[in-house]
Amino acid sequence: MNETNPPASRGADRAFTLIELLVVVAIIGVLMGIIAPVAAKARSSAQSLKSLSNLRQIGVGFTMYGDDFNRFPSADKGPDAWQRARWAFGGVNVTSESGDSVLDDRYTIAERPLNEYLGHENTTSTLAEIYHSPSDDGLYYSSRPDRPVWDDLGRLSNAYEGDESAFLTMGTSYFANEWMYCIPGSTVGFHDQGGPGGAFTTRLGPRNVMADPWRFVLAGGAGQMDAGRYNNEELQNLLIPEGFWYGPRIGHLAFLDGSARAEEMTEGADTSEYTFYVNPRKHKDPNAWRRANGR
Repeated sequence: MNETNPPASRGADRAFTLIELLVVVAIIGVLMGIIAPVAAKARSSAQSLKSLSNLRQIGVGFTMYGDDFNRFPSADKGPDAWQRARWAFGGVNVTSESGDSVLDDRYTIAERPLNEYLGHENTTSTLAEIYHSPSDDGLYYSSRPDRPVWDDLGRLSNAYEGDESAFLTMGTSYFANEWMYCIPGSTVGFHDQGGPGGAFTTRLGPRNVMADPWRFVLAGGAGQMDAGRYNNEELQNLLIPEGFWYGPRIGHLAFLDGSARAEEMTEGADTSEYTFYVNPRKHKDPNAWRRANGR
């Protein structure tokens, strides 16, 4: 007697209905809507931590250099060195494939004195990640967000578009606090004090800082070092390089005590949380908080 297989149950091969499929798609959409912001926030947080880690090492390098030479690392002693002081402490000058400098001679410097304190040759031509802020997407003028800052830096090369990052254009995402190169008490910085370079000095070092070490700024994100000293209304009316890469009014700063942290920068250069002044008590002029180059 032949045995026959029992008939398959009626629903075993039943396909999804359209409604069920739409429900599954809707659930996946909801989950993606929940996961995507969390993933983006985690990514932003990781980038922020990387940037602060870089600044912490850069700040320690500043202090070590200051201990060895009794002054802060600065640009060369050539003409108009004051124009290079704020960013020529480390990194490299980026060049085009033809060998032309991206920047004109006012901003070009071969040696970067802090490099060797961070494991690089001071004349290296290789971009170093320690000088790269991961969210760096360039600088734009606050009142002209469609106008890249690089267009006004006298670029010689067409190898880069105007929306390049500060890292690719300047060799670093971080700028030094230019008040470290200003004679204490200068009203609007070294640029306007008796002409170009009038108040510029390379003689200041950690020993000269009268501000609290945990408050004194050594360096910070290029897009925050200028914009953070102006309020929102002023930023809407002035050509100020801006790039708050980690949130509105959030600046990444390295301090003399070796720390680095994110601070809300609403306006001014001397607050309860940070100061750009070597000796805050000597800056009584109401305009002294403005950029060191007088703008």
